[in-house]
Amino acid sequence: MTTATTSTIDVLIVEDDADTRASVRLLLEMEGFACEEAEDGPSGIELARQLLPRIVLLDVMLPELNGLQVLEQLRADERTRDMRIYCVTGRSDAEVREPARLLGCAQFLIKPAEPAEMIAQIRAELGASEKPVDDGPRDYPPQAGARLR
Repeated sequence: MTTATTSTIDVLIVEDDADTRASVRLLLEMEGFACEEAEDGPSGIELARQLLPRIVLLDVMLPELNGLQVLEQLRADERTRDMRIYCVTGRSDAEVREPARLLGCAQFLIKPAEPAEMIAQIRAELGASEKPVDDGPRDYPPQAGARLR
């Protein structure tokens, strides 16, 4: 039996590319989400188990353990089996999608991801009412129409 706990971390970003990780974190934090990050599969698994984030953005192409292996290990652990995991990949073919779907991937984000699409999906998942509404200007990168790698 799993026990529900409320995490203070909204999103765990598991991505090996440092620039992409930093861009995604900046975007999400500017939108009011609390984030943590991991640079590879093993540290992603460790942080997911420790922090119990509400969503994991999981790159499929990771060193050491790839994203599908990370997803499989998180699903096998009672503490993380119900965690919402979004697979982020540059590939949209069935060779990646089908195994991830069978392992319980909640969403796919195809790189380069549209920032507005990513924010909309995360807000929908977490509940828009849970975050403060800020109608102020957005002067930070990425600009409208920009894509995250």
